[in-house]
Amino acid sequence: MKRLAFAFIGSLLFLASCNKDEDEVTVVGDVYVVSQLSGEDILYGLSVHAYSLDAFASVTVNPNSDPGVTYHLEAYPGFKTDFYYDTPEDELSTEKPVTGTYHFTATFESGEVLTDDDVLATDVLLPPVIKTSDYDVTNSKAVVEWESVTGADLYVIKLYDDDELVFLSPAIDPTYKKVEFTSSSSSWGQGYEPATGTNFKMVLSAFKYETNGDSYNVQASTSNESTLVWGQ
Repeated sequence: MKRLAFAFIGSLLFLASCNKDEDEVTVVGDVYVVSQLSGEDILYGLSVHAYSLDAFASVTVNPNSDPGVTYHLEAYPGFKTDFYYDTPEDELSTEKPVTGTYHFTATFESGEVLTDDDVLATDVLLPPVIKTSDYDVTNSKAVVEWESVTGADLYVIKLYDDDELVFLSPAIDPTYKKVEFTSSSSSWGQGYEPATGTNFKMVLSAFKYETNGDSYNVQASTSNESTLVWGQ
């Protein structure tokens, strides 16, 4: 669930940026490396996404360097124009994913089949070091501070109440290393009000675009997490 939120943002930005003729069907594929801390180890995996303005029936992805491997993407609930695959948590590895070209084959509900390629380079991001994840009682605001991640193009902060994503920040400029927010922030989920004493899981993610890339051409992402107790 940690990586889904940004992928959804990428999908929305893709939709907003497309100039599409009424009858034109398109697909954009994106593969990037994910990394996270596990004890003293850094574990790696893949996040694979296909975006379109038309409903997919299925999407498969094959790395050219290992054609025997096939990734079967699935739809985000309620979004047939946005398919994804994330390496399962128990399959993350200290070995970095295979680089090179990944070939996408998208079958649409209309029956049309389109392909796209995305190149995964060697660049990765190291997980961020979180310096502060606290609540400032005097000024009634949360404070999250971290050390810069070399190579990052943006950051995103998420808060989870148990397993429910309840706070999703907008993209944070890579020059920033500190963010403050209150209960009235527009980043909270609709109708959600943080209660005093709630123990949130705070996830700080960093993202790197591909060379000359954009929001739906990501090369790498990484994350680290901490706790944040609201109002205390």
